[in-house]
Amino acid sequence: MNFTVSVSGSTDGIQNFIKTVGEKLPLSEVTDIEGDTRGTTVTLQFYQKQFPNIVFKDDQPLSPISSKNISLLQQLALWHTNQA
Repeated sequence: MNFTVSVSGSTDGIQNFIKTVGEKLPLSEVTDIEGDTRGTTVTLQFYQKQFPNIVFKDDQPLSPISSKNISLLQQLALWHTNQA
């Protein structure tokens, strides 16, 4: 999904907005920036992945979380902490 927002402010302020989007909005990307003397627009692309079908079996233990996925969970936890 993508959408375009109009932003106003100084060049530094707009750069800070774009930096904040990259830090605070997981799974998003700034795909386009257009500006002139009247204003600036920023187009954002949000990514989503459909969840796979999960079948739990009561007689099998859950697999341990990989170190890569632990790092991902830690990064997501930081995003949540920063929003509070």
